[in-house]
Amino acid sequence: MPPTTTHCELRLAYWNLHEGGLDGENDERLQQAVQILGAEDLDVVCLGEARWSERGNPTGNRRLHQVARELGMTGRYLVPSKYYRCDMAIFLKEDKLQLVEERHEHGMPWFHALARLETVVDGFGRLDLVFNHFAPSMPTIRALEAEAFKLLGKVPVIAAGDYNAVAEHDDVDPEAFKADKEHKLDRRPAHIIAEAGFIDAGAEYGNLSSTVGWRNGRRFRCDRVYHNIKNAQITGFTVISPEVSEDPSLDLSDHGGVIARLALPTRPDTPTA
Repeated sequence: MPPTTTHCELRLAYWNLHEGGLDGENDERLQQAVQILGAEDLDVVCLGEARWSERGNPTGNRRLHQVARELGMTGRYLVPSKYYRCDMAIFLKEDKLQLVEERHEHGMPWFHALARLETVVDGFGRLDLVFNHFAPSMPTIRALEAEAFKLLGKVPVIAAGDYNAVAEHDDVDPEAFKADKEHKLDRRPAHIIAEAGFIDAGAEYGNLSSTVGWRNGRRFRCDRVYHNIKNAQITGFTVISPEVSEDPSLDLSDHGGVIARLALPTRPDTPTA
């Protein structure tokens, strides 16, 4: 008889924090976001727009290590952006994922950067963690970034990020997008990613909650999680609302966070710890 397929669960979060959760020197928004994430028993966290370093006085490492301690994660990596200081901060629980190599990219086609960690998961094997922040207002570049998923997908991948445009099949209100925001309605990148063999975790689970647009009416799933892992199961998908009151000035970010729970198939030839 063939061996029974079992699964190991991986819990991953992505959250684009406006200005890195900082208002000047005030880090209250960041602290609240970290508290929310810390209560979720996560294995991987990526925070977008981690603007924690100052030009001429880099303090990003201090903030990076502070957040890692508060999340209880030993792996921590800060991947710089080419534009607007939209760095990405990644945190790992290394008892479940062992880092093999940092494989970040800053050249074409990436507008900000591609954050990529090659890891090994006990009982599964190689798993590359990829984090994106697609071009904010350039649909042609976003399409090129999506084309790169054809190369990324040659190995097992979980990808998460801010894709800066609507998902492939989601219903949106086009009337809410003024002329300068119509480019957000471009579905080509999402379609290209799907054609490359990647599954939209939120759509697969049935959670189509918007991650942006609560305040201005341009609601869509800007922030998403994808994977290309055969026989993986999406066991949970949550969108964290950034709203804490009716006062927009108190919002934790202009994006909601996303948390995906994936059950990875345990390969019979891969020993577990």
